[in-house]
Amino acid sequence: YSHDGDISGFVSAETPAKPAEFFGWMARNVLEAAESGRTWMVAGFPGPVTPDGTKVGPMANVDGLKTRQHNLFQELSAADPAVGRALEKDFTLLAVNDGELAAHAAANRFGNDDADSFNRIAALIVGTGVGAGVVDRDTSYGNVVRANRGNPFEIGHIQLSGNPLDTFENRISGPALERRYGYTPKELSSLHPAWDEVGEGIAQMTSTLGVMSGVQLVVPCGGVGANASGKYVNALAGHLDNLQEFGNGVQSEFMPHIEYIDSSEADEFEMYGGESVMRDFL
Repeated sequence: YSHDGDISGFVSAETPAKPAEFFGWMARNVLEAAESGRTWMVAGFPGPVTPDGTKVGPMANVDGLKTRQHNLFQELSAADPAVGRALEKDFTLLAVNDGELAAHAAANRFGNDDADSFNRIAALIVGTGVGAGVVDRDTSYGNVVRANRGNPFEIGHIQLSGNPLDTFENRISGPALERRYGYTPKELSSLHPAWDEVGEGIAQMTSTLGVMSGVQLVVPCGGVGANASGKYVNALAGHLDNLQEFGNGVQSEFMPHIEYIDSSEADEFEMYGGESVMRDFL
């Protein structure tokens, strides 16, 4: 739960893998919030969410939820009819892509430092999967940013060669690194050549967000993006320097600024976006 930026109640839990277990687990959390007097909840999903927030998935990195889209409110009501009644009455549930949730967090944690410079802000999630979210500052309301939902920003699934499976997600996500090198990102030495590949991938995605979407600030987050930033930051800086020196004027003109999350906030960083999502909605 978040209130005025306080997320001290954050608890990490393993995501249930099967649809019935997942939506049952979520239904219990919604009811717990409603019964404790809360009136809204923001839920971030690691996969596509329709603009109206009613359908979620497929969630490529959650076993059992990889293959199809789910009607969120039907699934929750089926898991517990009391949830359906709460949602129909006075409890608001907002479903968003986790990249959008992280982008709200990035804007509120970093973008406020220089509002004139950073009007379009992105979170770049590199963890179990790879994705992004983008928000735009509302110039009429100083503490409001608006989600840019016209583009799904599923940047992790961009093809990097003729092989459809050769993507950023399948190259530099945590599971991809472990599959190829036999060690988790936490176990990989800071001198391992994998970090040059991670730095190059994040540099490419940062540049892409700039030239394709006009993003001005990128905040890498997730288990690799935040936890391992100390291991890839030099490689990333080197690849960005190459872009600036040998790239063309368009690449230089639209190169975003980068801010890094302290590794101590890596697991809960997205939670800082919950209230911002609600302000956007309201």
